[in-house]
Amino acid sequence: MVNDRVFNKARRYHDGLTAEGLSVDLEGALEWIRAHGVQKVAIVGFSMGGTIALWAAATLRIDAAVTFYGSGLTSSRWPGVLSGVDAARALKVPWMGIYGERDASTPADDLLLLRETLALNATRSIAIVYPHVGHGFALDPQVRRHTSAATEGAFEMVQFFLETHLS
Repeated sequence: MVNDRVFNKARRYHDGLTAEGLSVDLEGALEWIRAHGVQKVAIVGFSMGGTIALWAAATLRIDAAVTFYGSGLTSSRWPGVLSGVDAARALKVPWMGIYGERDASTPADDLLLLRETLALNATRSIAIVYPHVGHGFALDPQVRRHTSAATEGAFEMVQFFLETHLS
């Protein structure tokens, strides 16, 4: 099946990610954005991109970051990439995490540890856990996991967060 081939090819790229490679790609993108006059930059990521957004908030020269259900909270997903909890300890900029209570990739104990770690960090950062939803709840409305009320609430909070930290 075509979808299986595409998924397997994408999985090879996913599994080959490293902090070094991510840094080169993201720093290049940030350099280009700033060269075009953008003064403040935020990174918003979903799923694996959410993991990267949290890591970026601890390691890159950005102004804010938002994660939607990024995993790897207590162990690194890729070589050189901090776990979510370790990234929360090292945050340099405000960060907002959006998680689903029923997401198997972010167990309740890991989310609690993340929240406790954030409480000790001086950046204005927060992890929000939406009840009764799982991984991918803010996906396309055509996708079964989509939850309209949680998505709408999350997007409103993200908009306020970004307006606050990028203005």
